[in-house]
Amino acid sequence: MRIVKNGDVHVSVPFGLPKKMVENFIEEHRDWIEKARKKTSEKQQTRADFFHQLPLETREQKAEALARLKALVESMVERHAEEMGVRPSAVVYKPMVSQWGRCNVRDRSICISSYVLLLPEWCVEHVVVHELCHLLEPSHNARFHALMDRYFPRWREARKEVNRRCRRKRIEVVAAIIHDDEGRIFATQRGYGDYKDGWEFPGGKMEPGESPEEALRREIWEELETRIVVERLVQTVEYEYPKFHLTMHCFWCHVESGSLTLKEHEAARWLSKDQLDSVDWLPADQIVVDKIK
Repeated sequence: MRIVKNGDVHVSVPFGLPKKMVENFIEEHRDWIEKARKKTSEKQQTRADFFHQLPLETREQKAEALARLKALVESMVERHAEEMGVRPSAVVYKPMVSQWGRCNVRDRSICISSYVLLLPEWCVEHVVVHELCHLLEPSHNARFHALMDRYFPRWREARKEVNRRCRRKRIEVVAAIIHDDEGRIFATQRGYGDYKDGWEFPGGKMEPGESPEEALRREIWEELETRIVVERLVQTVEYEYPKFHLTMHCFWCHVESGSLTLKEHEAARWLSKDQLDSVDWLPADQIVVDKIK
């Protein structure tokens, strides 16, 4: 029994097994099915979130992506094709999500997914070499792997990195850089979780349908019982933590009403710019600190 991508349950049984026995088997494993469906759905959502990072809806977005792809990929193709002694008849780009590249061995063209723009450059190079190798060996056999070992020795590492990035959980949060009339910054110390005791700018996750500003006002009220005025965006930080990718929208803010009562954090401090390095900031927050110092 297995759960496929759309959540359907597929059961393989011996030929001639009574339908009633199959139905009873499925019913007995109802709890497992629900858990497996949830896990499958979460995996599919994580994958969709990854590809949604590169918007390709408008003509302008597609044109910008194509220009970036050509600037990135064509020099790689030229360099590796010369080294390998091959010459693709054409290099085209399509928004493929099921594969990063494709080689047509009949007309000797290669196709690269537009979404390689979401990958590190060295992983894009792996895709290019992979497809060029198919001009020498169409199948994924021992000879093909030997070619990959020769022309891109890090191909196994690159494949793992690509899979890791696609499967990685993505979290989008907002953070308030609260300042006072003296130019001091309000810093809070986490009181829970894997990063307990680290210092950060207060804030939290965005809810579906919320704008960043709405989410920030709600989070600060829930965490600090304080109303704030959201002034302007300072920076959006993209940071790779070991277990997830963080997108953090950081805004200059000031207090409108309330006394910054700690409900979730274990400590807080007002820091002058000269004091910003006196606490141990979480890595993503440190990027913002370096910008505003």
